[in-house]
Amino acid sequence: MAKVHLIIGNCLAAPSTGIISMTNLSTTKKLVMIGAGGHARVLLDILSRQNQLPTAIFCAEKAQLAAPFASIKQYHQDEQMREFSPNDVLLVNAVGRLPGEHRRMQIFDKFKAMGYQFASVISEKALVSAYCSLGEGVQILDGSIVNTGVQIAENCIVNTAAVIEHDCKLDAHVMVAPGAVLCGNVHCAEQVFIGAGATVIQNIAIGKAALVAAGATLVCDLLEQQKVYPARHFIVM
Repeated sequence: MAKVHLIIGNCLAAPSTGIISMTNLSTTKKLVMIGAGGHARVLLDILSRQNQLPTAIFCAEKAQLAAPFASIKQYHQDEQMREFSPNDVLLVNAVGRLPGEHRRMQIFDKFKAMGYQFASVISEKALVSAYCSLGEGVQILDGSIVNTGVQIAENCIVNTAAVIEHDCKLDAHVMVAPGAVLCGNVHCAEQVFIGAGATVIQNIAIGKAALVAAGATLVCDLLEQQKVYPARHFIVM
């Protein structure tokens, strides 16, 4: 069985400096992926480059996957997960997220309650500081940057080419969409959604389940469940 090197949330803090660094956990556990949509295919591409393809995929219906993914065995009933002991596998949460959706979080919570652990998927094409903290099941995709002092809690996504600047803190289940930028010392509470191409300036606090829509620039704090949208452009004939 091939050994995989995936971060699953182990972090070390240096007592003298307070700097938090991430550590890789080597494991011989197999990977089982949940989901087979667009986000799943992006993760499969990363895992394929790292020679860490899952041995099984759980999805609602048969997915048409390109080679080399077509040979991965598919399961379509949650009950079939019992074939895989939590002692033998790590799960990959391959369900993406849109604003207002909770399915990704529900999947994470459901299988954690059953005793499973989630592997983090960190692209080798991302720039991730050695002095940051990554929680269980974090996904950091191609071209993204995570700088020093950043803390990212469980089940977060830092999508393609997103930038998380120094000392930002992302609580559980946060989504940072492609091309978004969080300047230094931004705090995103649980379930915050940062849309594609959005910018959040430094020292901003964003409340639980708030939305910074695609293309918006946030220059003040947001309260829980508040939403900010960019200026609308109108074409005058």
